[in-house]
Amino acid sequence: KILSSPDLGDRSARSHNCGIVYLDIDEELNVFYGGGCDGDPYDFIKDQVHLGNMETEGISVCYEKYLNDPPTPVRLLDKVTWAELAQKYGDSGSNQIYHYTDLTGRKWSEAFLRDFYQEEGKPNNCMNQPQM
Repeated sequence: KILSSPDLGDRSARSHNCGIVYLDIDEELNVFYGGGCDGDPYDFIKDQVHLGNMETEGISVCYEKYLNDPPTPVRLLDKVTWAELAQKYGDSGSNQIYHYTDLTGRKWSEAFLRDFYQEEGKPNNCMNQPQM
C-alpha cells in the first residue's frame, strides 16, 4: 500500500507531526536523542545521537541542539521516504501485520541506519562512550 499511495510514499521516515521528543539520559547525565512517536531506531548508535551532558551543559542546551542541529542519524531519516524504505526493506509476501509508523519509523528506519553505518565503515553496534 505504501508504494501505491503517493500520500504515504512521500512521507519522511521520521515523523514531524507527533509533537513528542524523547531524550534518553544515562547514569552520567549524558543526553541522547531517543526518538519520538515512531519509536527509537537509534538504540544501536547512541553515541551518534549524543546531544550533551545535563551536568555540564544543562537540558535546555541539549534540547536546543536537537532542535537547531539534530544528530546525523536524525537528519538521514528526514531525507529518506517511506517509499524508499518500502522498496528496499519491504516484503510484500509477508503475513506479518504492522502499523505503518511502527514499520517505517522503527523497523525499516533501523535497518536503513544499520546499512548506512555499515557502508560508511562504522560499526553498526556503536555503543561506545558518547563523542564530545
